[in-house]
Amino acid sequence: MMWKSRWYLLSLSTTVLVTLQLLHNPSVIQSQMVAVSPVIDHEVSKSKVHSTDKDTTTPEKSKVHTIIAQEHLEQHERLPNDKEQDKPVHDKVIRKDKPTKFQNPAKHASDEFLLTFLLEQYKLSSDNVDEQLEILQNLEHFSHKYENGRDLFGSTNALKEILLPALNSSSIDIRKSACSIFAIAGQNNGLVQSKSSQAGVVRHLIHLVSSDVPVRPKALFAISSILRNYPDAQKKFIQDGGVLEIIKIAFLPETRRRGLTFLMDLINERKFCKESPMPRTKQLEEDELKELSSDDPCDQFDVLGMALEKSGWCQLLSDSVENLHSFGTEDQIVVIGAVGISLDICSSNFSNLIPYFHQLLVKFGSDVDFKDTKDTLESILGALSSPTISVPRIEL
Repeated sequence: MMWKSRWYLLSLSTTVLVTLQLLHNPSVIQSQMVAVSPVIDHEVSKSKVHSTDKDTTTPEKSKVHTIIAQEHLEQHERLPNDKEQDKPVHDKVIRKDKPTKFQNPAKHASDEFLLTFLLEQYKLSSDNVDEQLEILQNLEHFSHKYENGRDLFGSTNALKEILLPALNSSSIDIRKSACSIFAIAGQNNGLVQSKSSQAGVVRHLIHLVSSDVPVRPKALFAISSILRNYPDAQKKFIQDGGVLEIIKIAFLPETRRRGLTFLMDLINERKFCKESPMPRTKQLEEDELKELSSDDPCDQFDVLGMALEKSGWCQLLSDSVENLHSFGTEDQIVVIGAVGISLDICSSNFSNLIPYFHQLLVKFGSDVDFKDTKDTLESILGALSSPTISVPRIEL
């Protein structure tokens, strides 16, 4: 592509120079030193377009064509080369606090420079929601790197000065974008989880889940990232009433599956921690280990179980099983899994639901693709079944 572009520019430049020479030195034509094609006037009638007459263009029109050719050449000279076109958009930065003549938009931005630049520009954009949103979206992209997430939360005041205020912004899009940053940066990043937990982010996110419907999915994603494999954050989540709020939204048809999945992951993680607490510890770095101050990292006292039972978890599962006929297959599988891991908490609530589980076993038992679901149903029936119970036909 580069050689074609250069050839085109060279040809165009030669044409322009020859045209300029002819305009200033008509004797060149008379001496027949150079043969130049006549300039075609596109405004003439169709009958004259194919005329074989020699050039009858006026000097005024020749001047116009020359100006157009010069402008065209200048535009091509201003085009960036291939390397500049390949640069990411975020590598070209324009500072709001710097005069235009001192800008260098082609400067390559290192991660450190880019982070500092974005935070500075956010403060200067306090009156412009669109600019703030664009900066937060850049920070979200920036936080995909593990080290960048640590720098954002550990080396700057962004958490206190930007992200926490953004969670309380009057703009829905700003609140969503802030939640996305917590969700992306917090994934298995102990430092981000620790800083967020200590700053009270969990409480803010619980409030968004319970009362901010448009932001709810993003807030759930953010909470799950901060809580995953981090006992201290999970403890704060339980203490701040998070279990109750998740169960409340799980009763709603549109968020039932998300709520069930969220709490299932939390229950499974606590059970896994009790069985093998070491793997998570081995993954942590030395500075992150200092942040694990929980006296009961694996919930040996079953604080989560008590919170679930008190907050209506068993009633939620019973209601879900009774309404399985209105659920799709994937939602039915989620409910079956939730019941399977809650037998130790809710077995007394499930005894009258045995007919539903039998019918589910008929549906999933003959399909090899649902072997895990079949095994879960057999485990549930093994714990609950009684030979004296009749099984009526139930359509699912």
